[in-house]
Amino acid sequence: MNALIVGKGAIGSFLGDRLVENGWQVSFLTSSESAYFHKRVRGADVVFVAISTRDDGSAARAYIEGAREHNIPVVTCEKGSLANHFDALKPHLSQIGFTATVGGGSKILSLVTGINERTTRLLGILNGTLNFLFWKVGNKHDPHEVFEEAQKKGLCEPGNHSLAEAVHGELNDVKAKAAILFNVAGLSAEPLRPTDFSYSIPSAWEIARLLDRAGNIRFVVEIFRDTSSNHRFDFEVFQAKREGWLIRGNFVRIDTSNDDVLRGMAYLTREEKNTLIVEDSSGNLEARTGVGAGLEPTTSVMIEDAYRLLGLQKHC
Repeated sequence: MNALIVGKGAIGSFLGDRLVENGWQVSFLTSSESAYFHKRVRGADVVFVAISTRDDGSAARAYIEGAREHNIPVVTCEKGSLANHFDALKPHLSQIGFTATVGGGSKILSLVTGINERTTRLLGILNGTLNFLFWKVGNKHDPHEVFEEAQKKGLCEPGNHSLAEAVHGELNDVKAKAAILFNVAGLSAEPLRPTDFSYSIPSAWEIARLLDRAGNIRFVVEIFRDTSSNHRFDFEVFQAKREGWLIRGNFVRIDTSNDDVLRGMAYLTREEKNTLIVEDSSGNLEARTGVGAGLEPTTSVMIEDAYRLLGLQKHC
């Protein structure tokens, strides 16, 4: 199998090594070579888009649409394209592997394929890095040491210089993931974009205050019908409405919440794990949890997506 990997950063390089180990022929396309994409893509069986979101996802969208012009399936971990251009990419979804965009290796996105008219709520911890930071500090570890550990594990963006910077960056990441989750679930005819959210950025002081009470505080994304949730939260970061659904992201102390489902999440959300719970009108719950962040979980699920799109069995 021949793979063209767009991007040669940490994820792209690690992905390339994994593919070579599994017998693939791999070539790379860097941002400075983007003009040669249509020439380089010929002969590829799969295009992997492994770039960071530096714009609104337009660059990744161009690569995805370019690959589809050549009838080549695409696997991506980049979030901006699906978060901001879902309507344009929707016709190609069956040939796009996007499991890594939300929850990475935890594969929580697969849970929303069973959503129907009886679904009343989705509760998710969509960012493994935020979960790791708050879980670790809540277990009495020094915040600065926790930040350094997260960097070593590859959980933070390379440009982050402090824990507060990391939190701000990951909150923007969660907005994009919330939009993708909502759109993939098919809850509205009109796509939701990150720019549709009202957004309250916590200051460094407010982040420090939340960390002082980290305990079981988690950043939770909740998608629910307007009247189906009334629990209290510690700090609301973003909110949007679509066709009777409210989508919001909050810092919540889940172990003492008046919401039974949220309290149950306290046992599922350790380290860099992601969790998604889907609830229906009868109170039935379906949950998925797993490690999502990091090079290994992200690239593993991207390779699985590639084998699935090619109709091949993965032997590794």
